[in-house]
Amino acid sequence: MKRTLAALAALTTLSAAPALAQDAADADAVRAVAETLSATWAAGDADGFVAQFTPDADYMAGGGVRMTGHDAIWDLHAGAFDGIYAGSTFPINIEHVRFITPDVAMIAMTCMVEPPEGEAPVGIQGQKLLATAIVRRDPDDSWRIAYMNTMPAADDDFQPPSAARNAE
Repeated sequence: MKRTLAALAALTTLSAAPALAQDAADADAVRAVAETLSATWAAGDADGFVAQFTPDADYMAGGGVRMTGHDAIWDLHAGAFDGIYAGSTFPINIEHVRFITPDVAMIAMTCMVEPPEGEAPVGIQGQKLLATAIVRRDPDDSWRIAYMNTMPAADDDFQPPSAARNAE
C-alpha cells in the first residue's frame, strides 16, 4: 500500500513538471511493454503476461481486484485465460508515454477486453477501460511494469462539472 501511495504521490507531483526528453529507442521499448501485454493476453499466455511486470509489481485490475507480485498476477490471469476470458483479446491504444526520470516512465492507455468472435461479453468484456502503467528500466536495460491501474472509462459523453460551468 505504501508503494502504491508513493507512486500516486510521485505522479501527482510530477504531472505538472515538463516531460523529459528521451530517445526514440527508450520510448519504443516502453511502448513495446504495453503491446506485449496485448499480444500475450490474446495468446492466453499468463507467463508472458506476467513477465512484463516487476516481481513486486502492484496491479489494480478493472474489476476491482488488487494484486501484488508475480504469483498473484499470474494466478488471476492464468485462471481468467483458461476460464471467463478464454479466447478474448485485449487491444490497447497508447495515448502517450511520459518519462518521469530517464529510468521511469508512465504509459497512459485506453483498452478493452473483447470477447471471442460471436460470443456475448462477460465480466468487464466490452467495457472501455483507462489504464496507467508506471514502468521502470531494469539493470539488464529491459523495461517492466512496477505499477498498473485499470478502471472503467466514463461514458464518451461525460463532461466534468467544470466543462458544464464553462459552457454557461
